[in-house]
Amino acid sequence: MTRRIERFELAERPRVFFRLPAGEARVLAGEEGVIEIRLSGRDSALERYLVEDRGGQIVVEPESGRIGRWSRVDLEIRVGPGADIHARLASGDVVVTTAVESLAVDSGSGDVEADLVTGDVRVKTASGDIVIGEVGGRLEVAAAAGDVRARSVAGDLNAKTASGDIEIGEVSGSVVAHAASGDVEITKFLGDAFRVRTLSGDVRLGVTSGRRFAVEFQSLSGDVRTDFPVSGDQIAGPTARLAVKTMSGDIVVRSAG
Repeated sequence: MTRRIERFELAERPRVFFRLPAGEARVLAGEEGVIEIRLSGRDSALERYLVEDRGGQIVVEPESGRIGRWSRVDLEIRVGPGADIHARLASGDVVVTTAVESLAVDSGSGDVEADLVTGDVRVKTASGDIVIGEVGGRLEVAAAAGDVRARSVAGDLNAKTASGDIEIGEVSGSVVAHAASGDVEITKFLGDAFRVRTLSGDVRLGVTSGRRFAVEFQSLSGDVRTDFPVSGDQIAGPTARLAVKTMSGDIVVRSAG
């Protein structure tokens, strides 16, 4: 196993794009104004990777035109605060342990983990879990087979899963979520629009007392339970909308304090 190290000094906000056919990637805290790229793998594989500065964006990717299977190459990125990270992986995990400004990941197979993203997050994976700590902006995720979890989302949430649960602690913006085979749980919803659909999963929602909601709940073969009184009267004053539709799941609305 050989390691290749490249170092770049930047005056602007750090931006990194990388593409890995096979291997895992980690983004760690580094020096401000410096991006350090560390590649680990066989000599023959490392020689075929491009690592270069393209107009202020550091790009790490294999040479074009190669035919055949790529050997595994692991990537470690050390970067200062406020970085924009964009990744494409065929097979491998992405782990971000330092605060970044934005995160965008397209993955064929692998988990995606990040502690703190101060801006927007966009993740699409065919197979793998998505676990995010705090999101300061919008969270947009799609997972064919895997769970989606986040501690808090300050902006809007748009989440889709074919086979997996969606579990979010707190959402301050609007929510749009679709789950074919999995549960959807939002512990504390503070936004103005909540629209969720599931086929065979439960929907659990926490809302704060004292708010007014216009609700539309539909469940063909499940129960609907709420901690709050439901009235058919016309509601006066500002309201938020809650729309939930499920084929064979329960709908539960609880008090979030």
